[in-house]
Amino acid sequence: MFSQANPKQRALVIGLIVLGINTIHHLLWMRAFHAYKKFGGHRPPPPGKVETDVELVRDWMPIPFISRMYRVPEKNIFDALKIPPLGNHNKSLKDLNRKYYPNKMDLY
Repeated sequence: MFSQANPKQRALVIGLIVLGINTIHHLLWMRAFHAYKKFGGHRPPPPGKVETDVELVRDWMPIPFISRMYRVPEKNIFDALKIPPLGNHNKSLKDLNRKYYPNKMDLY
């Protein structure tokens, strides 16, 4: 095909192919960027029922479990409890209550 085409025509075809690939590449990146902005850098929440009954929280549950269950960022829960997240990720609410609030009444 290219053996009989003149060099200017060959350069034009190659240039148009490169331009087309580049345009498609930029359009896909723009879509990804707009999706990122729309969801604030996070994926949309998974489908299904969101748990709202806080009566289901038990003293054996660690904060990451509660975070997933109620779809609340772990940082917000740690901040609300005034507990540092470092070293407390896998501790149950009962253990955290004993460590940080020893004089408070045990609700369970």
